[in-house]
Amino acid sequence: MLLLAAREGDIVAYGQLYSRHVRLARNLARRYTRQEADAADVVSEAFTGLYSALVGGRGPADNVRGYLAVSIRNAAATLSRRGQRLTPTDDLQVLERTMEIPEDPLTPEQTEVLRGAWADLQPRWRYILWELEIQGRKPAEIAREIDMSPNAVSALAKRARQGLRAAVAARLG
Repeated sequence: MLLLAAREGDIVAYGQLYSRHVRLARNLARRYTRQEADAADVVSEAFTGLYSALVGGRGPADNVRGYLAVSIRNAAATLSRRGQRLTPTDDLQVLERTMEIPEDPLTPEQTEVLRGAWADLQPRWRYILWELEIQGRKPAEIAREIDMSPNAVSALAKRARQGLRAAVAARLG
């Protein structure tokens, strides 16, 4: 009944589906990922995909848990493949160097580093950063578009910024 209501766009029904399955989703995501933030991204990706599928007339007919389990496994695999290219660092000097914005235009080498780091980000992170930082939009505006709370958009943006910093640091070596 909840699944049918959610498929018809009932956000309350979808919220109840989320509440029923989020604990299982988090536990499963933790098995596939190394960090809590990665697990949160995987769960968010899976539930966003579920919602999109449902309102698009696709998705599970009855087995929400099975659908989420496959979605989580796939999202974690994608994250893992991308993570193999990153070299996280806690060296503040490296992080500060990557955050400095030169007064002069970027050199071709710097431009290439930024392009590569940007390309390494998952599409959803690129979208959030583009809308917030380049387009100057507010989290509440974006939240309405992608059916998330403004706080969830802000948390996603924080992880996206961290991911971009890590990607730049990895490329700088």
